[in-house]
This record gives sequence, C-alpha cells and structure tokens, in this order.
Amino acid sequence: MQKFAGTDRQVRGRLLDVLRAAHGPVDGAALEAAWDDAVQRGRCLDSLLTDGLVEQTADGHFRLPT
Repeated sequence: MQKFAGTDRQVRGRLLDVLRAAHGPVDGAALEAAWDDAVQRGRCLDSLLTDGLVEQTADGHFRLPT
C-alpha cells in the first residue's frame, strides 16, 4: 500500500480543497498556505492546470473550472 502523506496526490487534494472552499477565484497566497514546499506545490498546481481541474484567470488568480 502506497503512503499518502506528503505525496503529490495529497498536495493536489489540499489545493483543490482551498478552491472548493472559496467563494471565487483565489490568489497564489491562498494556495501557498495549503502546502509549505513551494517546489512540490508548484508542480502540483501545474499538473492541476494541465489536467483541466483548475483554471487561471486573466489577472493571475485560480479557480475551479466554470
């Protein structure tokens, strides 16, 4: 059984949790608070954007797809 703690899967879930709880697009600082490791967080955010699970607005904020 694969461990979950600290995996990219966990980070992706935390980023999505922030977006689900928000009432609109969030800035990068809101996502920074979800995970301390900036490299891993950035990699996971990039993968969520690539997978179409997160959108970036013209002003640089992030949201769930509409």
